[in-house]
Amino acid sequence: YLNIGLGLIFGFGVLLWSLRLAIGIEAEFLAILQPLVASLAIAPLAIASLRNSSNRLRFNLSRQFVFRAGTLAVTGGFLLSLSLMTYIGQLVGGDLGLSIAVFLGIVLIVLLLVIIGSSRYRSTARVLLTKTFFESRYDYRDEWRTLTQRLSDQGPDHRLVDHVQITLANILYAKDASLWLRVDSGFLLEASLADDFWGPTLSETCSEAICQFYRERDWVLDFRDAPDQAAVLIQKIEAEQPGAAFLVPLFLSDSLYAICFVSESEVETRKLDWEDFDILKMIARQSASFLALASADRALIEHEKFAAVAQMSAFLTHDIKTINAQLVLLLENAEKHKRNPAFVDDMLKTIKNSTDRMTNISTGLRNPSQRLNDSGTLIELGELLRRWHALDMTHEPRISIELPKFEYKVPSDYKTSINHIARNALESSSDARLNISVNVDSNFIYIQLKDTGPGMSEDFIRNRLFKPFDSSKGVTGMGIGSFQAKSIVERHGGELTVRSTLGKGTLFTITFPTVEVT
Repeated sequence: YLNIGLGLIFGFGVLLWSLRLAIGIEAEFLAILQPLVASLAIAPLAIASLRNSSNRLRFNLSRQFVFRAGTLAVTGGFLLSLSLMTYIGQLVGGDLGLSIAVFLGIVLIVLLLVIIGSSRYRSTARVLLTKTFFESRYDYRDEWRTLTQRLSDQGPDHRLVDHVQITLANILYAKDASLWLRVDSGFLLEASLADDFWGPTLSETCSEAICQFYRERDWVLDFRDAPDQAAVLIQKIEAEQPGAAFLVPLFLSDSLYAICFVSESEVETRKLDWEDFDILKMIARQSASFLALASADRALIEHEKFAAVAQMSAFLTHDIKTINAQLVLLLENAEKHKRNPAFVDDMLKTIKNSTDRMTNISTGLRNPSQRLNDSGTLIELGELLRRWHALDMTHEPRISIELPKFEYKVPSDYKTSINHIARNALESSSDARLNISVNVDSNFIYIQLKDTGPGMSEDFIRNRLFKPFDSSKGVTGMGIGSFQAKSIVERHGGELTVRSTLGKGTLFTITFPTVEVT
């Protein structure tokens, strides 16, 4: 039969081209017969393929080719039918023939729209095409790419859980599905495609039965054709979810992460085979990974929000602690210097500054953006240093300040950074001395705080100095002062650098763009 089929094709070709070479023109009659001969050769070739069971002819057609060719075939058939009806109408003649042609054309169009609009007919056609043209029901590469893209593209129309349900329902040619996340030993309904189709809860008995069943198995259950081991479980599920026809487990590693109930397939003769089970398990595991990642992402966002609240609380506590230290220092020096007019003036300014900061803190709690705006006000650098120096008379013998010839302005928040660095320098050692100097060039102000304390190692500066909640003072420190000082400087476009040598002291340098007082 193979020889017959090939002989027809090649023999006719030899005859056709031989006559062309001999006569010089193409025989029109033979040219017209060429499609007929090719059609006749199909039958013996098909018989030869069917009889050769060990090496049948294999057609490697892509899904896209079949879809597009099928679309063209259906369109051509529709146009041919419409033309035939019109021709019949012309044969009848008169108004009756035209009426018949219009009526049959409308019927044909309506019939086509009904078929195209019916998901049942579309599903049946898809199954028939797949069985006819392909050895494998699924193109796994396309399925994987489509699934990954669908799960990655989340928008307002469909959430991730909706994409998971739709994908599983499409594989099973079903309309409805419900996704249940495992919570401890039970299941919580996360989402469903039809809210009124599924029960709102699963009983504890049914949940335990599902968990027990999937401890040793990863089966996708088709309730119509399930193994005997699943009979009891299916009865419990059908009692609570009567619309369920399939159960797809979603495993994350080797643990059951979620389950998905799917409704009855629209293709009546549809039965799951090994390919369906493979593709469903692949989709389920990939979906479980995406769901777990989304859950971890939500948990991380919540953790970051709590961390932001904790950080704000720590900053608030540290600010209050700093203000309290200033007021305590005032009380310690008040009895000794209460008759000194300069001390009284500085004391009043410090109290006003403390009340302003407390007001700013309370305002920031009510309106954080307002606090940020207030923190951007500028103050005179010389006044800030002189006030701090005059107030801290207890440490006066250990402090020296070198101011520039002209007055410059810095953000008001800088006093918090300078206070923290200066106080830490003086508290590092009982005999440590601190020198505060200000240098200015055409673009930047350099505030340098150099102490003669014990110094810090490079490892401590790199890994611990500016790390929040890591204190070298034990239980008495909060570990956010240096972090806050650096954050304030950088928030206003400045830079805080540190150089230190163990046993020789530390140099902090605050760099800030020049703003001269006119």
